[in-house]
Amino acid sequence: MPVRITPARAVQLYVDYLNLVLNTILTDSRLGRIPRGPNYVIDRYQGGEFKPLELTPQGFLHFRQFVTRVATHIQVESYRYTYSMSADRDDEDAWVYRYEYEREPPSCDVPQAHLHINALAQHGLLLRRSLKRTHFPTMRISVEHLIWHLIEEGGVTPKVPRDEALEKLAFSYSGFMKRRTEIPLARFP
Repeated sequence: MPVRITPARAVQLYVDYLNLVLNTILTDSRLGRIPRGPNYVIDRYQGGEFKPLELTPQGFLHFRQFVTRVATHIQVESYRYTYSMSADRDDEDAWVYRYEYEREPPSCDVPQAHLHINALAQHGLLLRRSLKRTHFPTMRISVEHLIWHLIEEGGVTPKVPRDEALEKLAFSYSGFMKRRTEIPLARFP
């Protein structure tokens, strides 16, 4: 007889997995699950407030995922990774870049997976435009890819030696590839 798992337990197992990856390689901060109707928010939640994950030697990772349990697996509805190099941990608007994924975007004006960059683009001498609200289309980015990027290009120091961190990320990523449940969009983008 198959073992039945409650939605709350299934989501907690997923949170435990994320914490194992993050806490082994990147941070001592811990994620938790917060019920939101039939879904859950995965984030760092302390003292009634959402808090970023602290990174070494500096910077913060605002990590948020909205998930639901369907049948036999956890389905990521949407997630958002915001990397902030601000000295103010509570200033989520001081981000450098923000990656977002929405399983089913609300409109065809927004790519399912996209990147925002908090910078100004300069076209010629007079025309300047903020890139903050521009949606640069990407493929779905795993938490393992994000951690790799923070280590390789973001100046974040892993908690373990670099080669060991990359080995652990590669192993974790192979599991992500087996479990992922992409949905093809009926429209472009």
